Amino acid sequence: MTPAKSQSASDRRATAYLMLGVDPNAVLLAPRISHLIARIKGGKLSALEALRASDLPEARLFASKYDNPLLPSFVRRDLPLEAFSIAAGISPTRLWGMIAELIRVQKAQLGAIKAAERHEEIVGVSSDMALNPLGVEDRMAHLKHMGFTPSPKGSQINILTNVSATANAAAKSLSAGAPPPEDTIRRIIESRQQRQQLQSAQQPALPESTTVESVPVMMPASGREPVTIDVEYDDAED
Repeated sequence: MTPAKSQSASDRRATAYLMLGVDPNAVLLAPRISHLIARIKGGKLSALEALRASDLPEARLFASKYDNPLLPSFVRRDLPLEAFSIAAGISPTRLWGMIAELIRVQKAQLGAIKAAERHEEIVGVSSDMALNPLGVEDRMAHLKHMGFTPSPKGSQINILTNVSATANAAAKSLSAGAPPPEDTIRRIIESRQQRQQLQSAQQPALPESTTVESVPVMMPASGREPVTIDVEYDDAED
């Protein structure tokens, strides 16, 4: 059954529902997820790609309804994803949850692949910088990565590039080879001491003590006696 060219949009949509085998009222009463799918980067296409790449039974069932080769293309064009979800016997809310989870997992897997592809290059740059006398952090990361120094339980080692602006000085120091371990330990201790000194210098100083000093009492000179002078005066009126 194919719609006639003169058929209206409503009649064509009714034909699409009939060919899919779904009651339009069931779609009307079902939860709406089309507006959520539209907010995904890539929209409907990204959601369909995530579902097609999944081996979940519900995802495979939905794909079998949506990608049915016997359905004309106008059915997929005119009907929302909620209609195909109902045709597969899946709640649209459940379909939206699967889409969100599948995109999260698949993006994480793509990120892991990208990190693995660049890992060798990053380790090479970090190893070169570790030969620089100033590359303390790169040396520590390298030693932890190789298991020469203990790492905190549950921690993850990230080999980061430490690109310095003094590239010429670094190139000259590479020819001299890596400094001995004692020098590295000394630099670490000095760096920590400098940080502690900076922190203590930034602390506000305590206010000075405001104790009241005693005022010495002037005693009359020896041989002199105090004299009382009688003076008449008027009280000041307010």
